[in-house]
Amino acid sequence: SDTKPRASNLFDIVRHNKGKWNRKAYVIRSHGNNQIFDTAHYWPKEGAHLVQYDAHYGDNQLYHICPYPSV
Repeated sequence: SDTKPRASNLFDIVRHNKGKWNRKAYVIRSHGNNQIFDTAHYWPKEGAHLVQYDAHYGDNQLYHICPYPSV
């Protein structure tokens, strides 16, 4: 199978540096189209759908990254 990375599935995790979440949150930006992960319809619960969307840096596009607890 083809396991080479493609531009459409490579991402940068970038610290957000403006507003109330200055240096406390991150955006996840696609290399392929320069769009960022966006929680669809501002759904603030576990299981929300993520889409790629133009950056507006709303709360639904900012993410806290923390370690996953070991099982």
